[in-house]
Amino acid sequence: MEQLSLRGNLDPVYAAVKSCVDEWDPYGLLEIGAPEDEFDTESRMVAERISPGLTAEEIAEAVNSVFSNQFFPEDFGLEKCRGVAGKIHEALNRRA
Repeated sequence: MEQLSLRGNLDPVYAAVKSCVDEWDPYGLLEIGAPEDEFDTESRMVAERISPGLTAEEIAEAVNSVFSNQFFPEDFGLEKCRGVAGKIHEALNRRA
């Protein structure tokens, strides 16, 4: 699969999710120098489960599902996912 490196070439939903998840950086990995694609798999998985018409709570459920399955479930309760979900929801509404 071809790696997408320019945000302008990204699917708009994925671009919104990636930007918000990278800013969230739930384990602080990007902050300490992890590669910028550290959460790309999870961002893609979330983007595949959401659309601009969903509520922030529905997006939080998608984020919770993906990150709980990919990492430690106890680290990603629904409450912890609501902040990033709200930012994703806002980003999608700006693009709509």
